[in-house]
Amino acid sequence: MEGGAIFPVGDLSLRILHTPGHTPDSICLLVEDALFTGDTLFVGKVGGTDLGEGAKREYGSLHEVLMKLPDDTRVFPGHDVGIASESTIGQERETNPFLLRPDLESFLDLKRHWTEYKKEHGIA
Repeated sequence: MEGGAIFPVGDLSLRILHTPGHTPDSICLLVEDALFTGDTLFVGKVGGTDLGEGAKREYGSLHEVLMKLPDDTRVFPGHDVGIASESTIGQERETNPFLLRPDLESFLDLKRHWTEYKKEHGIA
């Protein structure tokens, strides 16, 4: 699936961003400064994947697609939103523990140990 398709919706434009990870065909929708992230990015966490190819694709989608958006882009997760119902790309870049990982291996390590991390940091 290719990302980047743009569809007019009334006076707005809806842009499809291909963000594989949670599933191979995962997408996020960008409408002006609002990003609807589905199961890709939550507030303070990321979507569930396997610890193999799905996680690698998700890491790429997060860093090569979503983190290239402007800091003031508003983030609206699809469900089980995380620690708040909305955020911004800038806030996630600065505070999301998965996005703060310096490389794929430490990202995978956090995925493996997420339950322990949440307990240690008082995250519900």
